[in-house]
Formats: sequence, structure tokens, C-alpha cells
Amino acid sequence: MLERLAGHWTWTGQQANIGAENSPYGQAGRFVGSGDSRLIMDGQFILDKYQEKSPEGNLMHGISLISYDPVKKCFVARDCMSDGSTSIAEITIDGRVRKDHITITSKTGETLLARVAGEYSPDWKRLEQTWEGSTDNGASWKHWCTAVFEKPDGPVSDEQELIRLQQEWSRAEVAGDVRTVDRLLADEYVITTSDGRSMPKAEYLRGAASEDTRSIAMSVEGTKVQLYGDMALAKGIVKWTEPGGKKHENLFSETWQKRDGRWQCLATHESEVEQTVDSAQLSPEMKKLEGFVGTWEYEGEQVDPPIAGLPFGGAGTFSGAVTNRFILDGSFMESTIEDKSPGGLTRTVQLTGYDPKTRRYVLETFMSDGTREHAVQTVSPDGRVWTSQSTMTSGTGEQALLRNVATFSPDRSKLTSVVDVSTDGGQTWKHWFTSRDKKVDH
Repeated sequence: MLERLAGHWTWTGQQANIGAENSPYGQAGRFVGSGDSRLIMDGQFILDKYQEKSPEGNLMHGISLISYDPVKKCFVARDCMSDGSTSIAEITIDGRVRKDHITITSKTGETLLARVAGEYSPDWKRLEQTWEGSTDNGASWKHWCTAVFEKPDGPVSDEQELIRLQQEWSRAEVAGDVRTVDRLLADEYVITTSDGRSMPKAEYLRGAASEDTRSIAMSVEGTKVQLYGDMALAKGIVKWTEPGGKKHENLFSETWQKRDGRWQCLATHESEVEQTVDSAQLSPEMKKLEGFVGTWEYEGEQVDPPIAGLPFGGAGTFSGAVTNRFILDGSFMESTIEDKSPGGLTRTVQLTGYDPKTRRYVLETFMSDGTREHAVQTVSPDGRVWTSQSTMTSGTGEQALLRNVATFSPDRSKLTSVVDVSTDGGQTWKHWFTSRDKKVDH
């Protein structure tokens, strides 16, 4: 089912004014949008990046993470939007009939409820929906909007093919599949790296073949393609991790040419991504998170968890790296984590925002084994001690409560986290693990 939901979607609709003054979707009128959804974390989640133009002409960007909840037996979508709003949707699909129950929290803390009914076409490439909204916590409902979502059909365009080839390239690099990389690169290929060094094809292929130098993880995001006959210019962001764990994020521009009916890359130029969120853009609450921004390495020790099925395995030592950055105009902080524990390698994506109504930070966490975690967090007046309480749900439905006390060193270069766990609703607590973090890159 997640595969059916993934892909490139466009939508349009007409909405009414239901009295939700701070709705992230604007007021009455026509709206349009588009989004790209892809499976991540070994198929456990969908990552959806989208944009929507409101009836007033305002452009809103959003990120949604969608997974299946084995406890509630429904799909759950958690959205973060560029104006600071968030939403949680519980989605059921029976046959081709889809129903959504959505709770939207505006940037200023108001709650807006939505209930949505729709049906997919037999080929799963069209969805028609009718929305109702409530501004009084469900006491009354009003018609809100109708919307039609479509997954464009037809032959694959050159733009789509080039985006697909870049994904194939990144997978081949990580797998050491030199034959595929060789096929995608023209004989005269050359890459100019972010430090100004030029590397011809033969040298590049040697790096892709060597376990000592080839990337252990790589992804390509936000690709835009411009076509000029049989030539094309592709731009985007490439992220990769070195064998030693160091992470990189570069802007790239590539020149491609169509030869004998297939595209080959002639040249790549990379440059380091500059921080796009200025400190002056941040709200006072998000500014308190600046101490976390950057790359951290950590290590620690854990005991056996109180119940089977929780992530990270049994007792032993663990280590890893986490990179934190502001996204969506500074309304949220994104954390990407790679953790090596007795249970193996776990990859994690975490989104942190601020709820002005409860005056607490809200964290949504998604792990590659299917585990999800919802946390609320507070900070001490001096900004050094961060305390969070969360509910963790494993990929097979086991649940536990966690509390985490994280303390910065006086110079903010180190962070110690102590995590306790409870399986009886918080009546009793047991120590689970201690993590010691050190900032290695600002």
C-alpha cells in the first residue's frame, strides 16, 4: 500500500472559509499543489516533500512522514509546514475507499480538525476527496473543500528519466556496482569537487570500487532538470557518508547528453551547501535549539531493554553520528542519525518543532526498523538541560515510555544524555542507556 501512495502527485481544489483564521492552507478559493513521495528506511516509511499555493497566492512548503501503525491498525502521516504549523493524520484504506482524520495545529497554537472521505481510481492514480472542518473540537462540522489528486500517466519524460538515473547512480555507488556507474558516465566525464580538485572518470571509478573510499550511504534530493535538445543541466543536493562516518552535503550541477537514445553524464561540479536559515529568521523558541546544530559523534553503554522488540538490541556499547539543521524557513529542526548498536545499524530521521499552546518542543522520530517515537521536551532557563518524555512504538507494536535528560557542558561542545524506560505506564522506571556526545562540525 505504501508503494501505491508513493510517487509524484499534483492536486487542485476549491475550499470554503470555515472560520479558521490561522489555517496553513489559507481561506476561501482555489488552491493547487504538487509533491514527490518516496519510500525510505527500507520501505518502512514514505517521505513526502510538497508545496501548495493557497487561494491568496502564498506558497507553503511541507514535509510529511507516513507509516503504518500496527497498534491503531491505520496509516499515520505527520506533517511539518513552513509556516510552523503541524498536523497528524490517521488514514484508513478499505479497498479503494480512503478516510482521514486530521488534527492540525496552527503556528499560533489553534487546533483545527478535519475529516476526509475519498476514493482512489482502479489504477490508483487518481484520488477524489471531500473535506469537512471543525474549529470547535468536533462539536460542529462545516464543508471545507473538495480536492482531486492525480499521479501523471504516460511515457516517462526526459526530466523523469534523468532523476531516475541519478537515483540509480547513488544506489550503485553505495553497492560498489562500478559497471552501472561506468555505463552512466561518458568517457570524457570529469567531476570538480567542492575543494576545487578535478577528477577524471578512471579515477572516479577507482574510488567507487574501493571499500576504503566509496560512500557507505548516499542520497540525491531536490533535483531540477533543464533540457536543451539532446543536452540537459541537472541541479540538486547530494548527501553522502564516508566509510569513517563523516557526513557531507553538497550542491551539484551536472551536464548530461543523450547519445544513441540514452543519457550519459559529461561533467559534475559540486560546492558545499551554505546554511540557508539565518539566525535572525529564527523565533526566540527555535533560537534556543541553535546549540544542537551541526554534526555530533556519540558513544555509550546500554542494558537489556525491559521488553523484546525495542530498537538497538541488547546490552553492550553503541556509537554513532547525528547531524542537526534548521529546515522549512527555520520552523523546524531536522536530525539525521546513524547508530551502530548491539542490534546493528539503525538510521533515524527526527523533526523538532515548538508548540506555542503547550510551550513545549515536540519531536517526531522515525527509525529504519519501523520504530516511531513521539516526544515532548522542555528546557531549563539557562538552556543547558533538556528534558523529554516520549512514547516509543516498535515496528511490531510494542510500546514503552521514555524519559531523557540531556545536559550540555558549559561551552556547549559536549552533551550527556541519560535515558530511562517504563513498560507499565510510568509507574516504575529502569535505566536503559547513557550517551556522551561531542560536537565535531558546526
